[in-house]
Amino acid sequence: MRKILLSFATLVALNSYAQLTESFSDGNFSANPVWVGNTGEWTIVANSDVAAGATGSNTLRLSAASGSSGTKYLSTQVAGSWGAQQTWGFWLGRRSQAATAANTSYVWLFANAADVTTATVDGYRIRFGDNAGGDNIVLESVTNGVPTDIIISSGSVPNDLEDYGFLVRVTRDASGVWNLYTSTLPTTNSSGAVATDVPNATNANVLQGTVTNNDITSFDDGYIAFAALHSSGSAGRAGAEFDQLQFSFVAAGTLPAKFGAFKAVQSSIGVALSWANLTESDVLTYTLERSATGSNFTAVAQFNPTKNNGSRADYQFTDVNALNGSNLYRVKVTETNGKISYSPIARVALGKANATLTIYPNPVRGNQVGLQVDNLPKGVYAVRVLNATGQLVSTQSLNHAGGSISETLPLNNLKQGSYTLELQGGIRLSKQFVVQ
Repeated sequence: MRKILLSFATLVALNSYAQLTESFSDGNFSANPVWVGNTGEWTIVANSDVAAGATGSNTLRLSAASGSSGTKYLSTQVAGSWGAQQTWGFWLGRRSQAATAANTSYVWLFANAADVTTATVDGYRIRFGDNAGGDNIVLESVTNGVPTDIIISSGSVPNDLEDYGFLVRVTRDASGVWNLYTSTLPTTNSSGAVATDVPNATNANVLQGTVTNNDITSFDDGYIAFAALHSSGSAGRAGAEFDQLQFSFVAAGTLPAKFGAFKAVQSSIGVALSWANLTESDVLTYTLERSATGSNFTAVAQFNPTKNNGSRADYQFTDVNALNGSNLYRVKVTETNGKISYSPIARVALGKANATLTIYPNPVRGNQVGLQVDNLPKGVYAVRVLNATGQLVSTQSLNHAGGSISETLPLNNLKQGSYTLELQGGIRLSKQFVVQ
């Protein structure tokens, strides 16, 4: 695992608390920390001219090549655990090019890949700019490159405004509750926060929205990124600025449940679900929740613990009201002290015509992988994992009753690298994945 040693961008541990700050004072992308991506399409300007201006700000500015358009990004990895609670903050500026659908600013709070423009990237990001009914600040959840709005700010910046800045602060707690705060949003040209303002609880204290979302629950070894979609004109190619990145987290505490395989299988009457708590203790209730999109989960059933003595406890339930299409399930665990955690997500799609295989998350972190197969014919299948040279590294049997299935599989401490998962039986399906 790579350790980041930072000076102006400092990663320090203090009373179970860590912080990453970056104000680009070192004037480069090559150290403290290392930024990767379209490094030639960005510049660090000594003095920002946004809003009232900021002397000595050393601000990150888009500087795309003449005539080009599209998305340019810079990302940096924060290695190791991101803890149970996180806070992000940053300054965002727009210069002579107003925010529009073709000139949009993004800040990735978490991404599972360095290249945030890939079609398979997962994560959370802030989006600003659409030129429709006022420009809102939007928190998005991204799965396989597809964004879903989970918070749309209650306030907005007037369309066609130019030369302004504002602060953003985002918090997430251990139960997946997200809060979006900003500074007072600008309403006229040449106004708002400047690049030397700090996005703390005093300066960014306007609550713009709250949501509970657990599309992603593990942020370890993730990436933080700045990105800008721009048009080809000179104003668009230099329209976005960023500064004062701050990221902090609190170390994870003990979870009330250690989940074994969480399995969801299409049955003749719905979706059959099963899961196990390998070390059940101090559990008040389990709540099985379902969503069609991965956000706005609703309760399906509730269960009382059966043991609570530190040993394994198994649970089963059939959802006879499963949705036609995508069904995403998770188990909410409420401890006797009120703390809440969630299981991994199990996914089943009903009504698909062709058999499909999905691996999630991808890249894989940890010692298990999620396997989802939709519309799989009844039969006995071999689940095989091969390394990059085609050598078989693991195999197990899957006795399938037909339909869709979702479950977690152990990886037996596979080394970092590329692998292929094959499903062989009446049909053959395969999918590549990466272990990080």
